[in-house]
Amino acid sequence: MTPSLVDAEDGADFDAPFNIAGFWLWPVGSAPAVRTELGLELDPGGVFGSGLHPTTQLCLERLLELPPAACILDVGTGTGILALAALQLGVERAVLLDLDPRALEVAALNAARNGLSERVEIEPDGLRAVARRFPRVVANMPSAELIEIAPALIRVLGSGADLVLSGIYEAQLEEVRGVYRNLGLRTGLESTRAGWHCLEFWPSW
Repeated sequence: MTPSLVDAEDGADFDAPFNIAGFWLWPVGSAPAVRTELGLELDPGGVFGSGLHPTTQLCLERLLELPPAACILDVGTGTGILALAALQLGVERAVLLDLDPRALEVAALNAARNGLSERVEIEPDGLRAVARRFPRVVANMPSAELIEIAPALIRVLGSGADLVLSGIYEAQLEEVRGVYRNLGLRTGLESTRAGWHCLEFWPSW
């Protein structure tokens, strides 16, 4: 049986600063003793995205490797962790999208907590409301949802864009990869941790 993303992340354990490939994450009021410019103060607020889950870590590690882009679309943003980290890494603006109103509220509060509100746009109406194309898109969601929204994700990719997907358990890896390849994307770097996978795709246009 495929593990649940939410069940595999225990937000109660997010009680001390920790580091992912040089990027610090810490709960409110518990900043690391050694401060750097790369890091976020987060209140998970009962939604997914403290940084404890392997899929979030894989996405963040890939974002750390990519050069800055003009804008990022974060689909299923949760706490906002990936979009806000991208802003810290030099991306100019971020659009945060989630169908859970609570997640958007938490993400907006985390943006404010880190002084990033002016560079963030909240999109409450889902992918159907997104009319523009992006140079970078990230989605950390269960495989079934990634498959369902694949055509909509393709629609918002700009020429030469990076699409970073995670939330993919090994049993669904080939199916997810095949769906996106059949829609005209080329496979980029792939990474894995504890049975979870992160895939990068590039449009062929």
